[in-house]
Amino acid sequence: DPKSSRSSWQPVSRIFKRQTDTLINIRTSLGRTLTVTPDHPMLRIEAEKKVRIRYAQTLRVGDDLPILQKLPEIQGQPQILDLIDTIDPTLHADKDICIALPDSWQPTDLIRTTLELFEPSIQKRNHYLNTKTFPLDRFLSLEQLLGLEQVLNFSRADLKIGQHGKDDWIPALIQPNAAFARLLGYFIAAGNVSPSGNIYRIFFQNFFQHQIDNKLVPMPSDPWKHYLDAKKINNDPRDAYVWLAQINKGQTVEQVREWSQNAFDQIQPKPIFSEQKKLIDLLLAHDVQVYIVTASIRWAVEPGARALGLSNENVIGIETEVVENIISEKKVLPITYRQGKVDALLAKTKGIQPFLSAGNTIGDYELLQASTHFQLAVSAASRDDRLFKSENDLQTMAIEKNWWRHRFI
Repeated sequence: DPKSSRSSWQPVSRIFKRQTDTLINIRTSLGRTLTVTPDHPMLRIEAEKKVRIRYAQTLRVGDDLPILQKLPEIQGQPQILDLIDTIDPTLHADKDICIALPDSWQPTDLIRTTLELFEPSIQKRNHYLNTKTFPLDRFLSLEQLLGLEQVLNFSRADLKIGQHGKDDWIPALIQPNAAFARLLGYFIAAGNVSPSGNIYRIFFQNFFQHQIDNKLVPMPSDPWKHYLDAKKINNDPRDAYVWLAQINKGQTVEQVREWSQNAFDQIQPKPIFSEQKKLIDLLLAHDVQVYIVTASIRWAVEPGARALGLSNENVIGIETEVVENIISEKKVLPITYRQGKVDALLAKTKGIQPFLSAGNTIGDYELLQASTHFQLAVSAASRDDRLFKSENDLQTMAIEKNWWRHRFI
């Protein structure tokens, strides 16, 4: 609040994304960093401690910037988000947005007759009723004519919303909480939340932040800065990856896995693409051994593997030695980064090479190269995601080598 110089909650007026060729990195004396465009509006404390808005490119060393020390108190409960009310069907007709009714719902003769008033196609009417899924505009018409609880016998809290042909349905009403706010923050910051290679990045970030928020293990004063700085040393991130496992020194494996599961349970909706799950299910149905080989710590990824129908033993990742069920800080080799992914996989399979390997970044190149028959390069990052370049590099390599390619979004 520029008048009181106190932090306060304000309504979001607009969210947008754009591309730029120039970025400015701002670092404060406290070690906090921010990357923005040159014309990004920044707050600067000037004469008489007045807070003024200035372009980022006008800031100079020695300028005073207001820093948020803690979030302001929230007055009352956050308002429930009604996603149906936020979408104008006339503006999103090309998105095939649909409403899924409860599984227990059954149409009545009145509902069938009413539906005929605005849907002339008997084939479409039967499809809506049999699948219990209605296009948004058709649902709104039905709701307006009949009402929900009076005739349709359900409320909006019972509904889900999504796109036709997709499996990632979400509740039509969302009660904002900490987990939802964090997921929304990932989306705004990264452009998307996706489960190609990014799914494990989300799992790792969520687990690491869960440990920080709940003070579960000893940490440096600024854990994220410590980790990100360590990744830059000698342009080799392996020691940084191992450190994420080493901070669990002295804990039992069961305890760390419990923390990891708790962190995973907070992610809603679960960032898993249906195509990915179907491929794994198909392979498992034919008794094919499926492994997840990740540069994240193994324990952080295990809950995601179980959600995909795999076991903890099918996860190969960064870990430290466990002595009498207690985690130590001695790293387990090989470290699952670049060629280390291949080495760790072959150690697990006793030298048997994979016939199919899939990956999303150039860090998976060696793993794909080690496949005897099929290589699949997937991608999901948007252009402003920091993984986009690495994913694009692998896509370029896949074109040159005539590998399979798939874009999730």
